[in-house]
Amino acid sequence: MADWRLEDPGAAAVGPLRWLPDIPQELSDNNQWVRYLTARADLVAQLADDIRDHTRTWTHATAPQWACPLIKSHPGLVAEIAVLRAATGVSEHDTAITGPEQYPARTCAVQLLLEDRAAAVPGRPGTDRPPSA
Repeated sequence: MADWRLEDPGAAAVGPLRWLPDIPQELSDNNQWVRYLTARADLVAQLADDIRDHTRTWTHATAPQWACPLIKSHPGLVAEIAVLRAATGVSEHDTAITGPEQYPARTCAVQLLLEDRAAAVPGRPGTDRPPSA
């Protein structure tokens, strides 16, 4: 199914990550599902916060290669990129700043935003991904 190509007009509310939609109102109103889905959203948010906290402990000796040019000057950006990489399953050995191209519309938009912010850092080489044709 190719519905990832279409923006979901009903998914305006942001969930636990900027590219995830919030719990739909129909499920929020359902007592059977709201506690479970809220707990899952809280878990995702907590894991993202744990990743952000972990990146603050990185040094040039311990950080992954993609993070080294940004670690001292832009720790917040490094943290957000690390969350995106973890959430999308990017290998720690992948040196592309945000990993492979993401296709879901919201995830792609956040990926491109983070890549643009990283590329704008003075002295930071461009991303490893070749330009789109």
